[in-house]
Amino acid sequence: MTAHAAAFDRWIRTSFVEMNTTLENLYFAQEDRARVEGVGDTIKGELRDAGRVHVRNLLAEGKQPTTGSTAPSACSETSASISAPCGGMN
Repeated sequence: MTAHAAAFDRWIRTSFVEMNTTLENLYFAQEDRARVEGVGDTIKGELRDAGRVHVRNLLAEGKQPTTGSTAPSACSETSASISAPCGGMN
């Protein structure tokens, strides 16, 4: 596993879970649990920002040529059909 993949794996299993659980607890504490707008916005921003860093690192790593590898890059035609095309994160 590459360093960026390991960092993402660590984040998704620890900090992400903690922040997501906190966010869910905020939703469940409300009378109207479906109301998510304006609830936990700071946590949502932290999740977005941290996730964005990991995705950017993984995409950049996937674009680097590796010796003797014929594996497709992280930005293949199939990934371009996803709502945020490769390199499209702001």
